Amino acid sequence: MSSTGASSLHEVGKRLLQTDIHEEPLDELLRSLWTNDASLKLSRNPNLVPSTFGIPPLDKLIPQSKPKSSAPVVELTSISDGAGRTHLVYLAVALAVLPSVHHAPARTDPGDPACKQGKSGLALVIDADDCFEVERLADIMRNLWNSMIEGASSADRQTTAGADPENSDARSNQPRRSVISDAASSVDAVIENALQHVHVLRPQSLGSLVATVNSLPGYLFDSTQHFSNGRAVELVAIDSLSAFYWQEKLEQETSATAASQGIRKYDDLVRSLRQVQDIFHCPILATSWGLQPVSGPQPHRSILRGSRPSFKPLLSPSWLSFCTLRLAVARESVKPFHIDMTLEQTEIDRNARHEVVERGRFVAWVDNLGFGADGKVGEFEFWIRDEGVNLEGL
Repeated sequence: MSSTGASSLHEVGKRLLQTDIHEEPLDELLRSLWTNDASLKLSRNPNLVPSTFGIPPLDKLIPQSKPKSSAPVVELTSISDGAGRTHLVYLAVALAVLPSVHHAPARTDPGDPACKQGKSGLALVIDADDCFEVERLADIMRNLWNSMIEGASSADRQTTAGADPENSDARSNQPRRSVISDAASSVDAVIENALQHVHVLRPQSLGSLVATVNSLPGYLFDSTQHFSNGRAVELVAIDSLSAFYWQEKLEQETSATAASQGIRKYDDLVRSLRQVQDIFHCPILATSWGLQPVSGPQPHRSILRGSRPSFKPLLSPSWLSFCTLRLAVARESVKPFHIDMTLEQTEIDRNARHEVVERGRFVAWVDNLGFGADGKVGEFEFWIRDEGVNLEGL
């Protein structure tokens, strides 16, 4: 071939490459792949609610008007201890790392919120409050896993009752189905394995929290640092975002430089979390403290009756703009004794009040303060007991 012909072929090939091939960052490529996968699932079932945390009533409250390429960011806020925020985090962590229990083929789509399935992923827990209890997480995992096994067994019995003879095993005359191989007898092994994929990090200051989030990509991509290689990041949980608020507030009051740095630290935290989401496309679940109610009933009244209060945010505007959904959480309260009640009347009411406390009823509702008039509306109830966390749809 002549040099002229070779040169012309080279030019043609160069033009084709310039026209058909372009470069893009890895995070944009991963985001586009996730978006295409989500769009495919929605095209198959337009009524499908994406299973973000695996908690159906919570997933239904996440606004779907947000860009499909953005993983949701949910804040759980309250004004008191014992409101149930951390237990919802425990539940989300358990669902992120537990394996699936497959049963009837029609129910094995992990995007179906009616299907109680673990995600077999990894969960990152940033325990800023230093109160995250692995033992309690194990209890909730055990309760959830037993519930999955029970649901799978029930579905298998229904499948057997309505089985197609042509789809049966010829030797046992039973329908083909996914086998729950001695799952009930290996609960401890399942829990132990799942706990290996819960990564708990404990920063000691707001600056340390920002540095911890910045270090996550390097930590996760280093196969020598953990045993979760090949698992998707299904959850980043922060408990709590406001852990260092008053510590920063004190430093700001003693130094003008610290005041400006404190604001920047929260902005830096949001930027770092955005970067983690761009890389791993993982949802974020964070707890926080709210300030006094700015609307609705006062704290001493029963929060589960009447209107729902909104709590003044403790965090910076940059966090509010980053957050997809803000939920206020509270425990069912007991009405105080009336001032005119006698001792005999209080004795009569004692059992009823004790029953209210024992049933461990909580409620989470959408707090739209700071989100404008177009915010989502809704709520759900859940129960916290010794054996775990229970709620409708799970």
